[in-house]
Amino acid sequence: LLRPGEHTRVGQSAFSMLHPGLAAELDHPDVAALIAPRPLLLFGSPEDKLFPWDAVQQAWKSLGRAWDRGAGLQTRTTAGGHGFDLQQQRSAAAWLSG
Repeated sequence: LLRPGEHTRVGQSAFSMLHPGLAAELDHPDVAALIAPRPLLLFGSPEDKLFPWDAVQQAWKSLGRAWDRGAGLQTRTTAGGHGFDLQQQRSAAAWLSG
C-alpha cells in the first residue's frame, strides 16, 4: 500500500507518519498483523482513490497468513470509494458487540 507517489508517501499526516522510518521497514499490513490473532475487521472498496484495489487485495491476502487460516480476520468489500458510511458504521458496531 505504500507505493511511491501514493498519498501516505507524499507528506500526508497519518498515524503511520508518527514513527520516522517505519514505512521503510513495514507496510500497513505488516503493522496490522502485529495484533494477530486478535479479531480484525477491515473494509475496502474497489472505487477507493487512496488505496489501490489490487494493493488492498494483496494486503488482505497477506493478513490472512498472519491469522490461523484467516480465523478472526474479516474483510468486507464495499461500494462508494474511501469512506465509512452509516451502513458500514452499523456493521462495525454489530461486529464489535458480537
